[in-house]
Amino acid sequence: MQKNFIQHRKKLLLFLSIFVGFFVAIFFIDDKPTDSMDTENITPTLFIHGSGSFHSLLNRFDYHDWGLKGLTFYVSTSGDLQMEGSMSDGENPFIQIIFENNRASLDHQTLWVQKIMTTLRETYDIKQVNLVGHSMGGLTATNFSLHHQTENYPEVNKLVVMESPSQGIDDEDYFSTNYGEATKDRV
Repeated sequence: MQKNFIQHRKKLLLFLSIFVGFFVAIFFIDDKPTDSMDTENITPTLFIHGSGSFHSLLNRFDYHDWGLKGLTFYVSTSGDLQMEGSMSDGENPFIQIIFENNRASLDHQTLWVQKIMTTLRETYDIKQVNLVGHSMGGLTATNFSLHHQTENYPEVNKLVVMESPSQGIDDEDYFSTNYGEATKDRV
């Protein structure tokens, strides 16, 4: 009698251990990190700078409650990304992009924007973005929009460029004050 009780108890413990182990494994094993944010209706606006950054502009937007900067992407000269901040819960968070080398070529800057877009898609499941670019940042935003619209990146919903020389440069003094790889690219 006692032997049956011990065997029954061992079987019950084995069954409970397997049962608990199974549910613990299901609970903790997940191939995609969980995120409580619903990204279905989020369209962040990315600000891509030229020779200066959008820092003071984004601060004014925040001050007037026109939007909130959630993330900042710092891009090193070698193209490494560093993120600061977090994606806000608002429908249209602002994302500032800062290139350490703001004189880099259009090809390099566009490649760096591709890396940022991949990060937004893979980390936050962002499906669409708005792009705002100033000067060289406008050329970069335009180049990305024209040549890199694939399912691997969020779709560009709206594009705004300011003071970008998209029609070329006619000013004779331009190249005496502006120099480097960025001046050699053509869109």
